[in-house]
Amino acid sequence: AIREYDGDERTMTQYIIGAISELDMPLNAAAKGIASLSAYMMGLTDEQRQLERNQILHATKEDIQALAEYIRAFMSDDFLCVVGNAAKLRENQEKFAKIENLF
Repeated sequence: AIREYDGDERTMTQYIIGAISELDMPLNAAAKGIASLSAYMMGLTDEQRQLERNQILHATKEDIQALAEYIRAFMSDDFLCVVGNAAKLRENQEKFAKIENLF
């Protein structure tokens, strides 16, 4: 369970390296454009991205353990989120309590 997570320094370092490598992987020009557009559409600033990097770099096992209550709360709710083709979702709207457009 997350609450009892007891990763040693080596394990935490591996997780941190993995998270940072996904966040800052080299991108070709097309991928950079897509990432830039996505950040713009979400209103994500360079400062927010740097804050996320800093939080990852300084993460501790206690930080991970502190997520246990959030995870429990999410898991206890019986919700499902689907992102997909609007027409297909409308065709099956009886399966959903609510349908919203993301953009």
